[in-house]
Amino acid sequence: MISGSARPDSTNRSLLHTIAEMLDDLPANFFDISTLPLFYDGRPADEVVDAWRAAVSSSTAVVISTPAYLHNMPASLKSALEWLAATGELAAKPVIAITLTPAPPRGDKAMQSLAWSLAALDARVVVTLDLYVADMSVDGSRLMIDHDSRVLIDAALRLL
Repeated sequence: MISGSARPDSTNRSLLHTIAEMLDDLPANFFDISTLPLFYDGRPADEVVDAWRAAVSSSTAVVISTPAYLHNMPASLKSALEWLAATGELAAKPVIAITLTPAPPRGDKAMQSLAWSLAALDARVVVTLDLYVADMSVDGSRLMIDHDSRVLIDAALRLL
């Protein structure tokens, strides 16, 4: 599970934790991409990058949930994905791509950006979901997903 937001208390992280609970007994691993160094060509990988690559490589499937920043995915998520370009950990890996934004139509362009990057990495995107905070509520640190969104997420998880 990968949150495109670097904020520890982001709604995207909360959404992923709620999705993890929907997996019942299946394990869900989270990787904090905010720990990764900024990607640039020629920079050697370090231990954090090696751990990132190993986490993606060893996963059966990947769920990414991201906000939209300036009609795009956050730079931290783009950079994290760029670390996988040369080594191919996402090639043929099933992925659920989610944008979680305040309300429609926000997130449309960010989803397109994410989809282009995943296609460049040869990921197998099984479904994309545009979800909205307006359809959910927060109870303490927990994100309460509305019924329709829960049905969509459950159906997406079954595609993995």
